[in-house]
Amino acid sequence: MMVKIAISLLLAALVPSVVTSPITPQPLLVQSRAVNPPTALPQKATANDLRWQPSLDFDTDGCYNVPAVDAEGNIAVGLPTNFAGLSSDCRDLSDLNNNNVYSRQRCNSNGWCFYLYDYYFEKDVSLANFFVGTGHTHDWEHVGVWVKDGQAQYVAASQHGNYEVRPASSVRWDGEHPKMVYHKDGLSTHCFRFADAGDDAIENHKGIWFRGSLISYNGFPAGIRDKLFAHDFGKATIAIKDSSFPGDITRAKPAAISFDANTDYDSPDTFPGSVYNGVQSAEWETVRITENHYSHSPAQHVTSEAMTCYEKNPGTGTNKTVSVTAGSNFTFVVGKSMTHPGPQHYYLAKVPTGKTAATFNGKGAVWFKIYQDGPSGLGTSTITWPSNRRSSPSSITSLSTKLNQSNSDLQH
Repeated sequence: MMVKIAISLLLAALVPSVVTSPITPQPLLVQSRAVNPPTALPQKATANDLRWQPSLDFDTDGCYNVPAVDAEGNIAVGLPTNFAGLSSDCRDLSDLNNNNVYSRQRCNSNGWCFYLYDYYFEKDVSLANFFVGTGHTHDWEHVGVWVKDGQAQYVAASQHGNYEVRPASSVRWDGEHPKMVYHKDGLSTHCFRFADAGDDAIENHKGIWFRGSLISYNGFPAGIRDKLFAHDFGKATIAIKDSSFPGDITRAKPAAISFDANTDYDSPDTFPGSVYNGVQSAEWETVRITENHYSHSPAQHVTSEAMTCYEKNPGTGTNKTVSVTAGSNFTFVVGKSMTHPGPQHYYLAKVPTGKTAATFNGKGAVWFKIYQDGPSGLGTSTITWPSNRRSSPSSITSLSTKLNQSNSDLQH
């Protein structure tokens, strides 16, 4: 008899819907959004990050991803999981209209590049409406795309701390975007899976294969990325932050390829944007797009025309110009943190009569150096390059403009 009583009490504790339970579920449904997700950042992403960004659908038993941080540095508070439905309060059309995805790339000298995409979800529930939270507040999930010679070769989907990796031939595609589905994995929590033919019957509110506004590693407003990366999301982890990125690359790497997860092949570095009067340009908006913007391969001879501007489409004049007041600061932005130690040289060129800064191709003996820096510690056992590992606009030495209608060039 005592055994039966013990079993009865156990069932009452585990199943809150049992009539004899002293707990009534309805008053304890506390998972409604007291605070909305942060307002999305405007899209600011590299061309290649956008090129390979996954197209998503979401099964109805899970949340939509939302922004993890806003432009003021406010971090998402998430949703509790006790007495929470699988998709309650986190699957609304407003979540698709207010949406961010975060990305980062890493390339090696052997031609392989890895593009990793991070998605933030407010909660991850395994058992619906249970009185003890099953799962966790906050969820970060990830999709990686492996690219070589301008072609996607593999796709990796995060699944409970590891990755499932498939060759591109075994993945369904939306153009150059792999089709992925956020779903509930059996009795476990949620993760990404590869889409199948039946998934073209879209289940999200927009009825399309969805891609949120993308923020590349260097696309955050000043200071916001550091604040996001420093935040503690509990069991959930941001994969693109510095402390996580190499490990996620390693877990997502196909066995058949060779790739150093700790090395960026960035020689030479690229400087795709500028900052003037606190306004940062979009990538390749005020800087002419370089031939090596994707490969990072160098100009290999000093007599090469590429030594001038290394333009992808010389003479097209498609870039905007910046009107800079003499004596003010004008700053270049690094494409990624500089890992190739070397000096920095700043040059200006006076635009010839009859031409403009927008159309001048930079040819001729028109360039003169206005600044250079070099290493400290020469002759000692430790040499330090001032530009090494720099990534923020403020870390690149400013230059003073002294000429009207001038083109500027930065070499590293």
